[in-house]
Amino acid sequence: MKMDNAAQPSSIEMDTGLSRSKPTPDANNTPPARFGIKAKLFLAFSLLACLTAVASSVAWSVFGHIDRSVTHVTVESVPGMVTALSLAEKSAELAATAPALMAVDSQEERVGEQAKLDDSARALAALIDDLKASNVAPERTAALSNIGKEITASLTKLNDAVEKRLRIAAQ
Repeated sequence: MKMDNAAQPSSIEMDTGLSRSKPTPDANNTPPARFGIKAKLFLAFSLLACLTAVASSVAWSVFGHIDRSVTHVTVESVPGMVTALSLAEKSAELAATAPALMAVDSQEERVGEQAKLDDSARALAALIDDLKASNVAPERTAALSNIGKEITASLTKLNDAVEKRLRIAAQ
């Protein structure tokens, strides 16, 4: 019988054999680590590289959108704004010159002031045409064109009235 006992391991040896083949949880009931430090470092650096690639692709996309926005503003919006400012300047010049036409005392002065007003009106019409070419909404440029035509018609009527006043004063 002694032989039978020698062939069979004792219960202590069985527990030791089990502990070697199957890890037991530690005091916090967490299983021991399965990977070594080399694998963990490789995984960490790989994740870092992946996150860097993702962040780079997001940044590339965002900078592409910013580039398109800046290009849109500089190519399409700024020239329209410059033309609109020039249009406002010409309109103010035209409005300031009109009273000078009413204050003239001779036909020669009237002709000179009318020539200035005609030049300003032509410049105003040219700026409205430039504004049409700079991708501004057609409704807005049509409204400006109509206003420019009304101003030109009003200036023509004013010139006729001043001419008539000067003729009557001369008689």
